[in-house]
Amino acid sequence: MRKKIYLKIIELLVEGELIKHVDLWNENIQYITEEQAWSTPAVFVEFEPIIWMPFPGGVQEGTVTVRLHIITRCIEPTNDSSPYKDSALAYLDMLDSINSRIHGFSGDGFNTFTRKQSVTNHNHEELVESIETFSVHVIDASSSSEVQMIEAPRTVQIQL
Repeated sequence: MRKKIYLKIIELLVEGELIKHVDLWNENIQYITEEQAWSTPAVFVEFEPIIWMPFPGGVQEGTVTVRLHIITRCIEPTNDSSPYKDSALAYLDMLDSINSRIHGFSGDGFNTFTRKQSVTNHNHEELVESIETFSVHVIDASSSSEVQMIEAPRTVQIQL
């Protein structure tokens, strides 16, 4: 289920080149000097722990919470007298574009994505990490047992 959600998020974000790099979250900002370089804007997808509710036949359902770590570059001042203010604040418009693509989306095995939280980084240098959190209700039948149909005999004999 997580793979299906991850691939769908990639599809939604790279369409129209809104995002240049998508990957799974691995503390990417903390280890930026040790990783292979990636282009910005970038989105790293983090899956929070899932609590599953079991149902008969191996079907499970739960709520998946996905945190999108959105990394952009901030090289221009954003103060009110800056001539670069509009371009420096463009990343806020991009966050709205990401929400419009993800919020309300549904797919096979999962209901509608809902945005739950937005965190804007106010302590950054060149790279700005904004976090958008979405949740979605899922039904996972990957471990369900196959139902086998057995043909019952057509006539039943009862001895008395």
